[in-house]
Amino acid sequence: MKKNKTISSQIVSGVLKFLIAVIIILVVIVIIIPSILSLVKGKDIPPVDDSNLPIQTINIPEEENAFYDLNYDLHANKDLINKENIPEGKKLVTDYLEADSWNQELVEQIIIDNEKVLEDWTIAASKDKFQLPYTNEHSKISRDMTVPPLNIYREISRLSGVKAIWLAEEGEYQEALDEALKSIIIGNNIENSQAPLIAHLVGIAIKDNGLDVLQKLISIIPEDFEVSNEYQLELEKQEAEKNASPFIIEYIVWKQALDNSEFVNNPYLSNLEKLLMKNSFYYKENLTLSYYYDFYAKIVIESKKDCDEINKVEWPVDRFENDNIFKMYFTENLVGKYYAYFPEDAFNSVLKKRCATENKLQEIILMIDNRK
Repeated sequence: MKKNKTISSQIVSGVLKFLIAVIIILVVIVIIIPSILSLVKGKDIPPVDDSNLPIQTINIPEEENAFYDLNYDLHANKDLINKENIPEGKKLVTDYLEADSWNQELVEQIIIDNEKVLEDWTIAASKDKFQLPYTNEHSKISRDMTVPPLNIYREISRLSGVKAIWLAEEGEYQEALDEALKSIIIGNNIENSQAPLIAHLVGIAIKDNGLDVLQKLISIIPEDFEVSNEYQLELEKQEAEKNASPFIIEYIVWKQALDNSEFVNNPYLSNLEKLLMKNSFYYKENLTLSYYYDFYAKIVIESKKDCDEINKVEWPVDRFENDNIFKMYFTENLVGKYYAYFPEDAFNSVLKKRCATENKLQEIILMIDNRK
């Protein structure tokens, strides 16, 4: 009996010792080592000096700002363009640019159906400035700022392109060229404005659409039709500025997200991740912001270069691999590196799109010049 007690006691004692050892190891791993890391290497870097990424205060009278001619109500956009007579399954300009046949009567009806929208487009094209009132100064820029549904501008641009081709088919060549120029002007003005990156991209797309329509017109208009010098001069004015403000606005939005402790208050964080956020070794707000600043400061520099001098900007932190637990455990600013995933290719592609459109513009100017 005593022998059995001794064996049982040994088993219980062994289990207790094992549990105590496990608890000690867990305490060391979960509390002691992270606390030491926080104490020894928990100091964040000084606040990022981003004074070289300024936003201007822009004041343009409403009557000079093309935005107010196109300031459509959000809820009215679905019905803004009358598509009743557009053939089912047909897209606006994309189909008509490649069409082998052309129904003048049907297209004329589409234009009549959308006379008011096209009139607004004409008025907007008569102005040389476009500025969203939500981004005309630093204090208005925020993650929650209102951005109008700019995709409707692209639809109107396509509609204008259809009208331009219709005019050319009617033999009204100068009027057709003037119509195509409207999208180029409006797109260029949006592209050059102080606006979020999405609006900047819409501007490039509208301008590019206008250039595609212009290429189509050149194929339609007879060789003996002389394009006026005024038109060519106006086209030369539509070179895009080296506009860095959309990237700066994006940086400001990211910075506000970090200032508002977006990571800390993220409801999707696990308990472990929330625990790591409280450790100054595993999350450093200023250091995390510095990753964004480094990228945006560099892409701002690239955006001011000529197209043949632009270099790709890489994200400053290596892509984080989460398959090595030991490495993760001793990674400084683990949370900042792990969550600061950034689609740098998408941002670099903005500069590529701008350059592609500008090259197309120069090619068309040369094509027109060669017709003389």
